[in-house]
Amino acid sequence: MIGVSTSQTSPTTHDPLRVQVVARSYWPIADEPSLRLMNTLDAWNSIGIVPKVLTTRWNSQWPDQAFLRSVHVDRLLPAQTSSWNESHFQRNVTKWLVKNADSYDAIYVDAADPLLAAIVAKTKPIGKPILARFCLDQTQVTKPRSLSSYLPSGPPIADALRKCNAVIADHRRAYQALLDMGVSKERSTWIPDAVFAPAERSEPLRRAAAHALFQISGDLAIPTQTALMMHFGETTMSQIQVVLQSVCDLLERGIPVRMWLIHPGPDAPKIYEWLRLRGWHHDVLIFDGFDVLDDLICVADLAIVSNPVCSLQYSTRMVLESQLPMIVALDPAVSDWMPETPLMKWFYSRESLGNQLADFLTHREQWEVEAKALERHYQRHEPAAHWLDRWRCVFSDATLANLSTVAQKRST
Repeated sequence: MIGVSTSQTSPTTHDPLRVQVVARSYWPIADEPSLRLMNTLDAWNSIGIVPKVLTTRWNSQWPDQAFLRSVHVDRLLPAQTSSWNESHFQRNVTKWLVKNADSYDAIYVDAADPLLAAIVAKTKPIGKPILARFCLDQTQVTKPRSLSSYLPSGPPIADALRKCNAVIADHRRAYQALLDMGVSKERSTWIPDAVFAPAERSEPLRRAAAHALFQISGDLAIPTQTALMMHFGETTMSQIQVVLQSVCDLLERGIPVRMWLIHPGPDAPKIYEWLRLRGWHHDVLIFDGFDVLDDLICVADLAIVSNPVCSLQYSTRMVLESQLPMIVALDPAVSDWMPETPLMKWFYSRESLGNQLADFLTHREQWEVEAKALERHYQRHEPAAHWLDRWRCVFSDATLANLSTVAQKRST
C-alpha cells in the first residue's frame, strides 16, 4: 500500500495519487456545485488522480456508501440543518479523515468555509497535504441555509487558507483576493471550472436523446416544429422574470416555442404560480435536477442564462462547449470567464432579450454557426487540456512540497 502514513512509503511519480475529496453536496444532489465537482472528478480520473468523496448524508434513507462514475462516495450524518448539527458534522468529518488517513495521499476541500477551517485544525498532525477551492461569489458556496452567513475572507477562513498546502481560485479576481489575504503565490493558483466532456449534438443523437427523454416522461415530449429553449440551474424570481415575460410574449403571439427550466431552486413555486396565472404552465415547464445534462443540451435549440454567477460553475460552460446557441444575462462575473468577443449574445432588459429571441428565431442557422465559432474562440484562449495540466501540477507540487516539509521535521 502506498502513502499509508508519514512514516511509510510515499507515492512515487508512477503511482496514482489518491485524493480524498470533502464536499457538502454530491450525487444524488444535482445542483451546480455537485455537477461541477462530478465533472472535475471525471477529468481527474483521466490523468491518474484517483478521487474518493466524503459528503453529507442529507437523507437518512440514503445509503452511507455509493459508487458512481468510478468514484467511491462516503456519506456522513448529521445533515447540516442547524448550528448544532453543523458542529457535529464537522467533528464527524475530521474524525473520519484521521481514522482513514491510510486510504488517501491528499485532502481536497471543495469550498472555503468553516468546514475547511475545522479540517485544517484537526487533520494537520496526520501529515497529509490539504488543498482547497476558493471563490469570491457567495452564491457558489454550498452551505446550509439555516446557518448564519459568513465572509470567505473573514479571519478564521483566511487563516485556514494560509495554512493549506495549495488553494485553487476559480478565477483571476479570486486569485488576487487570496494574495490580498496573505496566501503565498507559491500556494495559490487559479483554475476555472472547465468542462472536459461536452455533449454531442448531431442529428441522429438528437433524435435518440428526444426519444429517451420522452420515455422518461411525457412532459419531456417536444412538439414538431417547436423551438426548445432551456434554462439550467438555481435562479431567483427576480432574475428569471424577464426571461419568463419574453418567452410568454412569444407564446402569446402564437410562435411555437417551449421552455424547460431545469432545477431552478427554492423559487420554483413562485415561478410556477406566475406561469399558471398567465396560463403558460404547460409550455414553460419546471423539472427537478438531472445529474447528466447531455441529452437535454442535445435536444435544445437555445439556452437562456439568467443566473451566470451560479451556472458558470457547470451548465453554462457545458452549453458553450457543446456549441449550443445561448443568450446570457449581462453580469460582471462573465468578464472573468469569456474573452471579449462580438460572438457572445447578451441581454440586460426585456426589450434586449426580446430582440435577441426574434433574431434567433429568424436566423437559427446563423446562430448555430456562431455558437460553433464562439466555442472555438473560447478554446483558443482557455484550452481545456491546459487546465488538466494545471490540476496535475497543483497536486504534484503540493504533495512533493509536503513530503519535503515532513522530511525536514524528521531531521530536526
